[in-house]
Amino acid sequence: MSNNRVQHIVLANNLTLTKIADPLTNVIHRPAFQEQYRKFWENPSNAPTMWLALLFGLLSISSFFFSKMVDPGSPPGASSNSAVEGPRFKQLAAAALVLADYSKTPEHTLEALITYGNCEYFWSRGALMRTWLLMGLVARLALRMGLHRDPDNFPNITPFQGEIRRRIWNTLEQIDALSSFQIGLPSMIRTINSDTRRPQNLMDADFGEHTLQLPPERPMEDFTPVTYSISKLKLCKVFAEAAALTHLVILPNEAEILKIDKQLQEAKSLVPPILRVKPMHLCIGDSPHLIICRFNLEFLYNKTIIILHRRFLTDNVSESQRKHSRRVLVEAAVEYMQHHKIIYEESLPGGRFTKIPWYLTSLKTADFILAAVIICLILSMQFRGAANDEVAELDECPYTVAELKGYLESSYTIWKTLDQPDPDTLKATQMIRAMLDRIETMWYPSRESNSEQGLSMGSSSSGM
Repeated sequence: MSNNRVQHIVLANNLTLTKIADPLTNVIHRPAFQEQYRKFWENPSNAPTMWLALLFGLLSISSFFFSKMVDPGSPPGASSNSAVEGPRFKQLAAAALVLADYSKTPEHTLEALITYGNCEYFWSRGALMRTWLLMGLVARLALRMGLHRDPDNFPNITPFQGEIRRRIWNTLEQIDALSSFQIGLPSMIRTINSDTRRPQNLMDADFGEHTLQLPPERPMEDFTPVTYSISKLKLCKVFAEAAALTHLVILPNEAEILKIDKQLQEAKSLVPPILRVKPMHLCIGDSPHLIICRFNLEFLYNKTIIILHRRFLTDNVSESQRKHSRRVLVEAAVEYMQHHKIIYEESLPGGRFTKIPWYLTSLKTADFILAAVIICLILSMQFRGAANDEVAELDECPYTVAELKGYLESSYTIWKTLDQPDPDTLKATQMIRAMLDRIETMWYPSRESNSEQGLSMGSSSSGM
């Protein structure tokens, strides 16, 4: 591959690191990497093998995003070439990781492994288990390197190294909690005693390898490469606690749930205004990257709400708690659907996400399915066995039956209209269609059906 071609892809990667909400924005210090990259071309044969693993990983991720970009000015065949080069770079990154012996943790090991984990996630659809196992390995190597202890405990660690270590540990905490939940297993890092402080809200240009003392932290209103991650970490810690409750042998009581719910509200209140979702017409001057960060934080908050309260739909709790849980559950699920529609519309020609259509398909399909199931459960509970559409509304549900059904239909339409759906998307489409058919059967039974048949169907719907 020519020098010019590699530089072109690395330049695309720098654009990627700046414009997407991704773990790489934390673990890669751009000025330091660019200096290392300059020295690499001065004497390629002297480059550390582990640094080459990092470079190949970044090239692979860059190729992925380059292949997904919608740019009329792109040269013919650029997308297809990137789609071939990306997996090849991923293989080279894996070979370099083994050749450098990652178990000995030479410099750049954790950054290279996290980057390779991103390669697996982007290029290998359905490889979530492999990614989860890889992140478990990274977490153990991080423990061996002492990243669970704050760098201030080690006088031989420079301010630059210490801040990068905090960023890496911060990133691993989030990846571990979210990926573990997605495959239905307990997280690991949550149980580790750690005194590592969060990274400071600094621009990469604010400090470097020769910095003797870190400058004062910028206010959270200043959007830096780590502002999003700092805010996400606060929510993610509560999310990890909520997810842990689902793995308890003895189910938690109502007080435990409410305690975590209070922590969640406190974490959300600490999200700076710049990272709070607002109507799209008020986002004219905001970058797509910033808007994506806002949506992602709101998705994490709503997912935590659903995890915390979904048991109270059916469990034996106080009536006031059951009503409260139903209300917050349906509100969280509806917000998911509303945001999904906004993102879809903004991904259409002329929208804010036209140049990054991959964001719509990269959203966690399982999260939207979870929101759809919650809406279906609420609808099934509202069914009272009356014939035709004479149904009883739950007082605690702030939406009508028609509105809830409309959100499901909107979600179904979005999944169905995607040009190149992956297996998860196809499964989501089929599931939502099945749920809509079930709702039609429950709410609008045949006029030949008698009330007893309707009552029978209503009682069986509680298992949805």
